[in-house]
Amino acid sequence: RSGARKKSPNAAITKKKPEYVEIDSDDARDPSEAEYQSEDSTSSDDGLSMECPDNIPARKRFKFLRKLSKDEKYLDLVHALRDLAAMTEQEQTASKGVDLPHWANWSWGESYLPRDIHSSSLDLQKDLATLQNAVITDAASAMPVILGLGLLFRDIKRVLEYEEDEAGPDTP
Repeated sequence: RSGARKKSPNAAITKKKPEYVEIDSDDARDPSEAEYQSEDSTSSDDGLSMECPDNIPARKRFKFLRKLSKDEKYLDLVHALRDLAAMTEQEQTASKGVDLPHWANWSWGESYLPRDIHSSSLDLQKDLATLQNAVITDAASAMPVILGLGLLFRDIKRVLEYEEDEAGPDTP
């Protein structure tokens, strides 16, 4: 062919990841990959999703959030949060002045949400409405909201999976 040009090996465009975002190998995957959103592994394959939030080191928070639920819309929120945090170079800390349920933060030290969430639909609806109506202005204010939603997803799934005679004494 007379008009064809050879591409120079140096002409390839590479996309650099920001150096300031600390991620683990799971966060390095491309979120657009189908395999990434529909992992075949169980939610407790490494025990991470069974942990309480205060045991999760900052560098593993996105992995923890992803393990809380396999719901695709929830996972889209987690990926959007990670991208927002990377773009704005923000620390993933709780926002001051945000009035969220007391368990929707990284210092929550329990494996399950409070009993009132499980025993009172009014309390559940109130906390869910609080999460739904939270004002999100940046990654730091979005993080506890997404954590709260993920913890709700996890508790609902765990409670539905247990038979009464199989549940431990701390199971709601």
